[in-house]
Amino acid sequence: MDRPERIGPYRVTELLAHGNSSYVVAAVLDGPAGYSQPVAMKTLRGALARIPAHARDFVFEARATACVYHPHVVQAHGLIEERDRAFLVMELVRGWSVRALCATLALTRRCCAYQVAVALVRDAALGTHALHDVGVLHRALSPDNLLIAASGHVKIIDFGAASWELLERVRPRPAPIADTAYAAPEASLGLRVDRPCDVYSLGAVLHELCLGAPPAAAGWPNWRGAGVAPPTEGLPDGLGAVIERALRYNAGERFASAADLAQALDDVAARHMWRPSPSTIAPYLTRTFATRTMAPPLVRRPPSEVGRTRVRLRRTAP
Repeated sequence: MDRPERIGPYRVTELLAHGNSSYVVAAVLDGPAGYSQPVAMKTLRGALARIPAHARDFVFEARATACVYHPHVVQAHGLIEERDRAFLVMELVRGWSVRALCATLALTRRCCAYQVAVALVRDAALGTHALHDVGVLHRALSPDNLLIAASGHVKIIDFGAASWELLERVRPRPAPIADTAYAAPEASLGLRVDRPCDVYSLGAVLHELCLGAPPAAAGWPNWRGAGVAPPTEGLPDGLGAVIERALRYNAGERFASAADLAQALDDVAARHMWRPSPSTIAPYLTRTFATRTMAPPLVRRPPSEVGRTRVRLRRTAP
C-alpha cells in the first residue's frame, strides 16, 4: 500500500478502507492555536492513478460527490493533487457501515429491528432524492456504501459508479457495478438505467435489514427470470408492501422517486408509532456494537458469500 504520511497540508493518521482500485485514509489538517480538522481522503491505488481513463473517472467521482450538500450525503471538502495523483478530501464519518451492522447481527442470527431498518433506509432515500434532483444516479447503493455515524445519521458514500445525466459525455464508458446482489434487473442486464434503479437498490438494502439477506441471495433463484417479487410474509403491516413495490422487476412499477419511498416508510412508521430518526438509531447501534470497536467504513464481502444458504433469524427489540 503506497500510503504517504502527509498529503499536502494534511497529516495522515490511519487507513480506513481499501479496495481493488482505491483506498481511504483518515487525515488531520493542523492549524495555529491548536486548530485541528479531521477529514477522510480517497485516492486511486498504485499505477491506476497514472492511467488516464481511471484518473478521469476518479475526477468524475469527485465532481459527483461535490455536487450536492445534504445531511445524508457525505460532504466533499475539495480535490487536491499530490505526487501526480488526485486526492478527494471529504468529511470524516466515524461509525459503521450498514454492511458491518448486518454482519454483526448475523453473528448471533439476528436481523435488524424494524423501526431502525425503516429509519436507516428512509434517511438514505432522502439523500438519494437529493442526488437525483441534481441529475446524479448513484448506481451502486448497497450496505457497503451507506455509513451510519455514531450519532445515528446516515451518509451515502462512494460515487465511483455514479452517472451524471447533465454531464454524461464526460464519462465515455459506464462504470461497472461492483455488487450485483443489490442491482436492479435493468442494471444487471446492462440496459439503460434511471432513478428507479437506485430505488430498487434501497429496497434490496431494506430487504436485507428486515429479512437477513438481499433478495437475489435469499433463496428464490427464479425470482429474476420470472419477474416475481420475493415474498415478505411476517413483516409488520405495510412494510412488506413497501419492500415489494421497491423491488418490482419492471422499473415503471416501482416508486416514482426516492422521495416517494421515503414517504411510504414515514407512513409505515406513523402506522406503528415508530420514530425514524437518529435518536432511534444511535442507542441501537451502541447496544449492537457494544463489544466491537469502530469498524472501517467499507467492509467488503467476498463474492463467494453471495447466494449463501439463508439461516433463520431471530429478532430483538430495538
